[in-house]
Amino acid sequence: MIADRDQLDLTQQPDVETFIAERRPEAVFLVAGRVGGIQTNATYPAQFSLRIWRLL
Repeated sequence: MIADRDQLDLTQQPDVETFIAERRPEAVFLVAGRVGGIQTNATYPAQFSLRIWRLL
């Protein structure tokens, strides 16, 4: 099963828990991230880091 960002916002813990509970997968692989490059990291360092940490 796959969920793209339109189907599931991985930064919303309750939504993720519901998604997993309803589907009961045998294993979960988190293959998500946010990429912006040097300019994005320099312009929005806190927001960029916070978004990534919410995925963990």
